[in-house]
Amino acid sequence: MFSNLNCGEFIDKQKELLKEIERNEEDIFWEEIPNPNNIHLRRMGAIYQCISFSETPQQLCGIFRENLIRVRGKTQTALASESKLNSQSKFCSQTRKNNENTEILVQEEKWNLKQDIKKLNSFKGIYKLHNYTPTKVGESICPEKAPLHMEFHLEINFCNVDEFSKNKQQDENNLENILTSFDGLALD
Repeated sequence: MFSNLNCGEFIDKQKELLKEIERNEEDIFWEEIPNPNNIHLRRMGAIYQCISFSETPQQLCGIFRENLIRVRGKTQTALASESKLNSQSKFCSQTRKNNENTEILVQEEKWNLKQDIKKLNSFKGIYKLHNYTPTKVGESICPEKAPLHMEFHLEINFCNVDEFSKNKQQDENNLENILTSFDGLALD
């Protein structure tokens, strides 16, 4: 569930994004993870490892603790600048990527979760997402490339394979009972 947004010195950009988030009620309430089956937390000795559930999933790692899940990860993606690629493509049939027309986008993710003492398969805490474009010393950032520091409340409930199969079957049975309002047909 969304908790906080910070865009650093770009207050107007932050207000614009917060307004956009608050406009859609679905963005301010609890949201189910789209494919929970893809979220596997593995323990390998003293290390936790999992794949994040963000739009661009990445590997998260951390030190194993009995009642905590603290994992983090960082990815860098090279993005070609459209305007520079388009101007170059007029002059050469094959566009070469180099430092002048490539932009780096960095995404960092952190989970800081603590085990619920009443429900041992439940962990609750904070999920942080930070997107930014690295800059050189003295280089200024335009508002379109403002850093995004987002914070969410996160709850994860673990189950074994049998519980998962049972939950999946219940979900499938519930889907069979959904009828569309305009024609009375069941959804597949």
